[in-house]
Amino acid sequence: MDLEKTRIFYSRIAPRDLCGCAYCQNYIRRIRAAYPEAAAYLAGLGVDIEKPLETLPLEPDGSGSLEYAGAQYIVLGSPGDFTKTAVGPILADLAGAHPSTGVEEAHFVIELSPIRLKWAVWDGP
Repeated sequence: MDLEKTRIFYSRIAPRDLCGCAYCQNYIRRIRAAYPEAAAYLAGLGVDIEKPLETLPLEPDGSGSLEYAGAQYIVLGSPGDFTKTAVGPILADLAGAHPSTGVEEAHFVIELSPIRLKWAVWDGP
């Protein structure tokens, strides 16, 4: 893993570059407060928890919650020294499948799962 290149990569992602759908925006706005331990873990890898490559939402339930089967993040470098890790109730592991990243240099994708957040449709900033 290349932590410095990963930090730089995430510092260049602007809010306008992130998915604007209600599911992703819910995730982006709630994830850090709901899972501070996971945010700290990802920060240690150079990853910004509020800038996922992909979220994998299920349908909102009647209790006002939304479960995400996973959330995926890009890490630059080789996965050789990455190990599956439990971060509180969440498991961080290599993603088995993911959308195209568009990143040309060596990288891999990790996935956090499962994630459960309060659900609310956002009307804007």
